[in-house]
Amino acid sequence: MDKQNQYQSIVDDVNNCKQCDSLMTKSRDKSSQIMLEHACTQHVNLWSYWQGCLSPEILVIGQDWGRLPKPDQMHVFTNCESYRAQIVPGNNPTDIGLLNLFKDVFNVDILHDQKLFFTNSVFCYKSGNLNENVRKAWFNNCNSLFMGRLTAVLEPKCIVTLGKHALDGLACCGDIKYVDNNAVDLKRGLKSIVEDAEQMWWCSTDGKSRVMLFPAFHPGSYSRLNRPYAEQLKDWERIEKHVKLTHNLRVKVSLRKKSSY
Repeated sequence: MDKQNQYQSIVDDVNNCKQCDSLMTKSRDKSSQIMLEHACTQHVNLWSYWQGCLSPEILVIGQDWGRLPKPDQMHVFTNCESYRAQIVPGNNPTDIGLLNLFKDVFNVDILHDQKLFFTNSVFCYKSGNLNENVRKAWFNNCNSLFMGRLTAVLEPKCIVTLGKHALDGLACCGDIKYVDNNAVDLKRGLKSIVEDAEQMWWCSTDGKSRVMLFPAFHPGSYSRLNRPYAEQLKDWERIEKHVKLTHNLRVKVSLRKKSSY
């Protein structure tokens, strides 16, 4: 089976998955139950419409998308061109943060070129507000069922996890190790883990895959309270030592100059 068909098989399984249908969590205000909702799409996650290369240099794993777009807005996110067109004038700090990080660190324009793969650790979508509570079991199920398979198909040069939930989720489908093959203690805080080593390894449970791993903070506005952009920039500069994107992506003059904040 070729790569495209292998990927489509994973997409079909994600679309038909019922594993978390009965797993709910209380809303932040305790007034309702938050559950996961499905979106039958042609990618494993809506985020993959922006960056969905099946042979990526970097696999970026976020935490969760949030709630589904309204039905009359789904067409914006299920078309790569319309998705990218709304990023700059939009108000999504995560997308803007990644746009700036790849420009400032790699000097590449991910707004126009599609050479990466983006997905969230939770492939489905929360009911309720964007920043509602999440449940650990959602991350465990999505990663143990699909993330290992997805990584095996994509064969990325490296993985970047955004936030602690994404890192812990990845551990459900493999081992997180240092370069000396010792296990990483994931019970520690993210800051300690990020600053502990320049690079780590994710090793699949079947022993067939071993991929460079770089845990990072989430680039959204809330996370910048814990990890300012200047520090996140240094975190990502470690990745650039191992993964060179400049020769693969064409730089566009439309992006701003290097960030100063």
